[in-house]
Amino acid sequence: MARFRFLRGSALDPFAWTAERRAERQLIRDYEALLREAMRTVDVPRRAQAAQLLALPQRNYGRVGKPSLP
Repeated sequence: MARFRFLRGSALDPFAWTAERRAERQLIRDYEALLREAMRTVDVPRRAQAAQLLALPQRNYGRVGKPSLP
């Protein structure tokens, strides 16, 4: 599997179209939209605080993260 790592994220990625991977990509799009909206609506004095909060890592993935998905 490691030899085919170069395929990840490409059109030839055999796992790219599983329901789990599609859900992950949708979550990324949703999170990026949330970031844009937050930075647009947060007032200037709180912008740095909001940026720190939004920069916190999301470390769950696969079966571990699935229970936390909406």
